[in-house]
Amino acid sequence: MNKSLKISVLFILLLCLSNTSGFAQYGKHLRRDFDKKEMREKIESKKIAFLTDKLNLSPEEAQKFWPLYNQNTKNKYEDKDGFRKLMKSIKRADEGQTDRYYENLSDSLMKMRKLQFDREQKFYMDLKKILPAKKIFMLFRAEKEFHRVLLHELRGRKGGHSH
Repeated sequence: MNKSLKISVLFILLLCLSNTSGFAQYGKHLRRDFDKKEMREKIESKKIAFLTDKLNLSPEEAQKFWPLYNQNTKNKYEDKDGFRKLMKSIKRADEGQTDRYYENLSDSLMKMRKLQFDREQKFYMDLKKILPAKKIFMLFRAEKEFHRVLLHELRGRKGGHSH
């Protein structure tokens, strides 16, 4: 084999190997994203079962409550995602930026916080139309309790304990 042919074969071989590792990396990202989505879905179904047990909703209440609650949950995920992206921008901001740049970041942060508050307020007002005050209070308490139970469960897994 002549030298240029050997170099060409070697180049093609290296190109194929580099693409294989690229596909492997892509596969890892897909698997991690799938694992996150799968984990989120498992947590959501546990949460639904937990809240259903704690709230003891009538069929009529449940029919009105769950679409409202699910939309609120979706809004919270969107808000957290937007907040996370904004916080990354703030962390990346270096000291050499202009006051206007920092003012824009601060304004965005305040708008995001207001949006979160407004959504929570609307959710609460909508709940008042369909649930008695005691069940609304039970919902807030049950959500806190669920988070505590979930954190305890997750800590147990990380420590090698199984439940």
